[in-house]
Amino acid sequence: SLLAKTEFGVDRVVARVNDMRNAWLFTEAWGVDVAVSAPAALVAAIEGAIDIGHVVRLMELRQGQVSLAKLTLPEGDPLVGRRMRELPLPKNTALAVVIRESGIVFPAPDDALEAGDEMLFFVGGSKSQVAALVEGATELLGDR
Repeated sequence: SLLAKTEFGVDRVVARVNDMRNAWLFTEAWGVDVAVSAPAALVAAIEGAIDIGHVVRLMELRQGQVSLAKLTLPEGDPLVGRRMRELPLPKNTALAVVIRESGIVFPAPDDALEAGDEMLFFVGGSKSQVAALVEGATELLGDR
């Protein structure tokens, strides 16, 4: 990847990470713009399919500076029925899209969350920040 960048002038290098133990090598310093890991994507897909009510990190972007995370709302969750504008999102967080049986919903302030909604967040930081965000929102809204 470094050779592609420096010697051949390739603008964008996408590298495949076969062994996650070597993921630390796939950085801009070595000429990699995007590192893709099939094993990590598979684990995220499996977690996402079975983990309702918990935050699942689906993907990291920009060498881990930004995460795409998913939360599927279970029945009885305090967020169910709440308006998007009531979500106490931190500065570095955005609710990008909500996926429902009826299709994709681009969140508007007056839209209400429903049980079974898959909420996709972009978060500057780690999965733990996403989890804290959602747990904090759940606690805040559960007290109302």
